[in-house]
Amino acid sequence: EPFDDINVRRALVHAVDWDAAIGAAWEGARNERVMKTHLTPELQCYKADNWPDFGFDPDLAKEELAASKYGGPDGLPKIRITTGGQSPNYIRTAEIMAEQWKTNLGITDVEIRPGGRDAYGQDADLINIIRNSWGATIPDPAAMVLGLYANYRTPNEAGLESQLLDDLVPVLKSMDRSDPEFCDKVQEFEAELLGQYYYLPMIWDLYEYNVKPWLKNFDTNVDNNWASLLDIYVAKH
Repeated sequence: EPFDDINVRRALVHAVDWDAAIGAAWEGARNERVMKTHLTPELQCYKADNWPDFGFDPDLAKEELAASKYGGPDGLPKIRITTGGQSPNYIRTAEIMAEQWKTNLGITDVEIRPGGRDAYGQDADLINIIRNSWGATIPDPAAMVLGLYANYRTPNEAGLESQLLDDLVPVLKSMDRSDPEFCDKVQEFEAELLGQYYYLPMIWDLYEYNVKPWLKNFDTNVDNNWASLLDIYVAKH
C-alpha cells in the first residue's frame, strides 16, 4: 500500500513535472534523456511517447487520487523511498518528487533514505519505491518488455495483472523479428505495460568504454547495454 491502487500510481506520476525534475536533479545534463518509454531509441520498435496519458497534469492527478480507495492525501499510508544508491542525482530526484507531491496533491508523509533496502533496516518490507537500473541485455525489444513483465508481475514486486499482456506473451515469444507486425505487437505490449503506471520515470544514462581496435562492431545503447552484441567479434591481430 498505497501502490496497490492504480489511481494512486497514476496520480503520483501525473503530479510531477518530470522534464523539470530531471533537469534540476541533473543540472541540465540529462534533459534529452528523460525516460518516457521502456525501449530506447537504439532498439528496434522504439516509439516515442508510447506511454498512455503520460504527462504533467496536476488537476488530473488530484482527480485520480480522489478516485482511489484512499480518497485523498489524508487517507494514504506513509510512502517510503530508497534511492538505490548514494548518487546526489538520485537523491535530488526523490526530493523533487516529494516536493511536487506535497505541492500538487497535499501528500506530506514521505520518507527518503539513500541506499538500498537495508537503509530501512527491519522496516525494509514497508518500502514503497525503490530506484533500480535495468536495460536490454540483448538488443531484442520483445525480450526486454517480456522480461520486465515477468519480473514485475510477481507478488514481491508490483504484482501486475493484465489479460492483454498475458495474451501477448506467447505471441511475442513466437514471432519472427522480421514479421511486418512484430513492432506493432511490441509497441502494443509496451503501451499496456506502461499503462499500468508501475514505475516512476528517471533517465536513460550514458556510459563510455575503452575498446581495443580488434574488437569489432562494439556499440552500446543509452541504458548501458551492448546494442550490437550479436554482431561483435574479435578480429585477428
